Amino acid sequence: MVLGGYVGAMRNHHVLLAAALLLVPLAGCIDGAQGAPEGAVAFETIDRGPNSGIEEERTVVVRDQAAFEDLWAEHQANRSGEPDVPSVDFDEQVVAAIFKGESPDGCHGAQIENVTGDGDQITVSGAFFEVTDAYCTQQITHPFHIVAFDRYDAETTFAIREETRQQGNGTDGDNGTDEGAADQGSYTCREPGPTDASTTGANVTFATIEGGEQSGIEQPCVTVARNETAWRDLWRDHYPTSTADDERPEVDFDESIVAAIFKGESPDACHGAEIEEVTPEGQDLVVHGVFYVVEDQACAEVVTYPYHIVELERPEGGLVFDVREETRQG
Repeated sequence: MVLGGYVGAMRNHHVLLAAALLLVPLAGCIDGAQGAPEGAVAFETIDRGPNSGIEEERTVVVRDQAAFEDLWAEHQANRSGEPDVPSVDFDEQVVAAIFKGESPDGCHGAQIENVTGDGDQITVSGAFFEVTDAYCTQQITHPFHIVAFDRYDAETTFAIREETRQQGNGTDGDNGTDEGAADQGSYTCREPGPTDASTTGANVTFATIEGGEQSGIEQPCVTVARNETAWRDLWRDHYPTSTADDERPEVDFDESIVAAIFKGESPDACHGAEIEEVTPEGQDLVVHGVFYVVEDQACAEVVTYPYHIVELERPEGGLVFDVREETRQG
């Protein structure tokens, strides 16, 4: 069907079936372009994350600027301000996008994994998935993935399966670290708690990006961002009602990662969150944090969502969060 000038297809079922394969042919041949090469086609991510303004399940191919502007405006409809449309050369490229539709929490996602060519056909392969053994933010999400790749004289077909994933599959490892986590894709929340991690060596230097009492992430969460996509998604969820992208601090993800702790809803301003130190444990780094409440002190009677976000050097291994709770005196 044609929606707002771009070609798309919608699906109405919502039953999660592992490895259920969907084939959606879209669009015809393009005059003046060559046939698709055999095998893998390089693609680049334009945008990916948990919160699109497109709230129904959909796959889309976009072949011109006007159609892309229509799609982008709909995609950004849940954000304030004028949408900043990414630059795409439609003489040389096309855009493909998948939208999962409404999902009940942050354990759901969308991922384009491969683009392949076969002469007169391009196949965009990927997954709508649910991570089944992770602690996730309890907020309705609308996951999506938007990519661009070279333009060919070929029909575009989507092969999108639905599956469940475990935390080890591109998210956090079973040992409580993010070791082995993909350097592409979004962030995943884990439930905070203490560990028995031992520490060796001197403390690792870290820098506070931001700490405070009011985050848009309203559930207890510890998380790591290892790439720009994850950092963008985390910052957007942290500031969900603002145009915060322009204010997102720059991080060199070749050298650094971002670690963050979120305390969740607290009854007043006497509650806080603090990352106190980072220490090595073998090739891993241990992030030691505390969720605290201050006694014997007058505090503002407002609901708060304390947090602390830091930047630290990229470890050779994974990241372990060791977060305890304590009472402090005013």
